[in-house]
Amino acid sequence: MRYPKIYFSLIFLLAASLCQAAPAAGKVRSALGEVSRQKKNQSSWSPLRVGSKVYQSDKVKTGQESELVLGLPDGSIITIEEQSEIALAELFEENGAYKTNIDIKSGRVSFSAQKQEKKTASFSFKTGTAVAAIRGTEGVISSSPFFAGLKNGKLDVQDSKTKKNVQIGAGQTTIVGDSLVVLELESSGDPNFAKRLTEILKDTTQNFNELVNKLKSADQTFQEELKEAKNKINCSLESLPDTTNEASVIAKGKCSTGITATLHGEEISFKNDGSFEMEIQLDSAGSGLKKFKMQCKTDSLNVDCGTFETYYLPSSEIPAAEFKLNTSTTLKVCKNGIQIQGSYRTSDSAATLYVTIGNYKSGNLMILADNQVHSFSEKLSPTDKNGLWNITEASVEFTSKDLTEKKKINLQIDKTCKEVNTIVPTVHFDSYDSLRCVASLLTKNISGDIAILTQSIDGSTHSENAIQKDKKIDLKLNAGIHDYEFTIQDQAQNKNSVKKTLGCYPAKRFSIQIDGQEKESLRIPPPPKGMADVIQKNLHFKIKLQENDPTFLYKVIVKKNGKIILQEKLDQIQSLDYILPVEINRNALNQFEIEVLHKNGLTVKAKKIYEVR
Repeated sequence: MRYPKIYFSLIFLLAASLCQAAPAAGKVRSALGEVSRQKKNQSSWSPLRVGSKVYQSDKVKTGQESELVLGLPDGSIITIEEQSEIALAELFEENGAYKTNIDIKSGRVSFSAQKQEKKTASFSFKTGTAVAAIRGTEGVISSSPFFAGLKNGKLDVQDSKTKKNVQIGAGQTTIVGDSLVVLELESSGDPNFAKRLTEILKDTTQNFNELVNKLKSADQTFQEELKEAKNKINCSLESLPDTTNEASVIAKGKCSTGITATLHGEEISFKNDGSFEMEIQLDSAGSGLKKFKMQCKTDSLNVDCGTFETYYLPSSEIPAAEFKLNTSTTLKVCKNGIQIQGSYRTSDSAATLYVTIGNYKSGNLMILADNQVHSFSEKLSPTDKNGLWNITEASVEFTSKDLTEKKKINLQIDKTCKEVNTIVPTVHFDSYDSLRCVASLLTKNISGDIAILTQSIDGSTHSENAIQKDKKIDLKLNAGIHDYEFTIQDQAQNKNSVKKTLGCYPAKRFSIQIDGQEKESLRIPPPPKGMADVIQKNLHFKIKLQENDPTFLYKVIVKKNGKIILQEKLDQIQSLDYILPVEINRNALNQFEIEVLHKNGLTVKAKKIYEVR
């Protein structure tokens, strides 16, 4: 298919204020095959070699199976791929801010741009149809066919005619369809993959869907090859110093033998055991964080195998005094407590350095004033005992004649940590009301914490309540006699409990049901002479409780003519259904009185009268 011609503007919103600019020079770090340079106002081309310098307005081109790696003044690296031509349209420096503009006449360029500290620095590419301004970004841009892919960073692409924009980020590639199209390709920005992408895009006979499918398939295949290649490489790199003021650093490391590799665009010379040492020049690079990528080659693929990092601060930019806080500005605190670390440098013997956390203030942590960098450290264990576990912010303040600076640290103190939350909460049984069915408890040692009060009945959890302060708590009891356990547990799983057997007897009415009428006449003939005149009868009555449970009763009394003939109390009461053998007297009063006392305090009475005729 034929793709419409679209004009692009790729913008990263960078500003440049360029006055009194000084010329700068790039340096050839690697040259493979046929690479040459054409100076301004010259028609001839001359070969370029490793170590050669290139300047503003120079043109550089590569032949077939050739490659040129340039180190730019700001510390960035660009690789001019085979059969490509570029022009260094702008290459100068103003007060440590570098401006670089590279015009890609044809072919393809991959780049690894250092992030600059100065806002006025800029780094841009230009093709016949596109402009890309970048900072701290890694990827590939091709002139024809046009595409742009990123390993990291962001890039805005604008169609100059329609003014429509798309933005690509890490793992994305933009190509031309009916309009700008963004594809999710994991291999985006990889120079090896860019070669395959170029060949696929050159085929204009395929429709757009076929093209996209072919690109995604190539991406998947490349990732599989890349994974296999990485498995063959094993490198361990020594860390560079966090900050350096020197004009160069020494990168050291060791890799598995039998591989070739480049560091910051230059080939690494390995020793027999696979170790290496290599100097990287920083004197021409702007200040800020510097990253130097190492690439290993295996099976025709270049694989990222490590990165060296350091913060470069040239000696000319070293302030009279400095103060650094190495501790994160958000600190999660648990068993290791609060550890605040950093460094300072001053020549002021009256300088002070204090750490303040709540009502705690350290001594002066500034020891030497010899204009050398010294580290400091302060450790404190916040607990519920010292009250510091509720502090949410710490501050570190450095004061000298040349510098006064205060840094704050957000403290996230973990109260689930036993080293922080040390005081065990307690629960005490205060009292209980068996009629209201309420138990009163007292909780202590909870201030500033959150605790869960659990009520268990006969071994099963019945209720849970969140407690945030010491207080008296009333809990409802279940009717009847039960075994209770009240457990208090804080955020650090510290716990305390108390056990009690408690009764609950709500004031519910009950009754006594006696068989027959309250007064009953018995027709029983007298016995023969010589026989005792004794009449036996069963007194049958039932106690009617809503709970239908004899444990709710306190006492059962049965009297005959005022004399107790049965008395059961508490555990003696085993039933609510009574059949009581009684003796009835002829020609006498036979009045039986039944009295039942409930544990809730209510009493119910009933009576039965027998007469014999």
